Amino acid sequence: MAISALFNQIAAMTSTSLKDYAAAATYYKAALALDPSDAVSHYRLGLVDLQMTPPAATEGLWELSRAIALKAPSSPQVQAYLKNQLTRYQQPACDKLVDDQVNELLTLAAGSRPCPRL
Repeated sequence: MAISALFNQIAAMTSTSLKDYAAAATYYKAALALDPSDAVSHYRLGLVDLQMTPPAATEGLWELSRAIALKAPSSPQVQAYLKNQLTRYQQPACDKLVDDQVNELLTLAAGSRPCPRL
């Protein structure tokens, strides 16, 4: 299992560096199937989802929220990035609405069971 996880992480990072975001997402999902509580993989999958053309915004925002809920390293910076991306995605007229949505996403992500998206 450790070899599979390592393979998926390396393949995902390589695909990301080649800007093959669809392949990277597939590898991150495979890594998360092996360890659904891996906050860093959730974070990286969220980044990949948001970099796709067109962006998979809903999935990306959820994965960032899940990473924060799982106590990813640098969670405050990830939360700021989540807020920035949510603002960019929705273009609301009021920052308070974005703050409320970020808090709702974090609450839902914290209460969800780890479940791989395959």
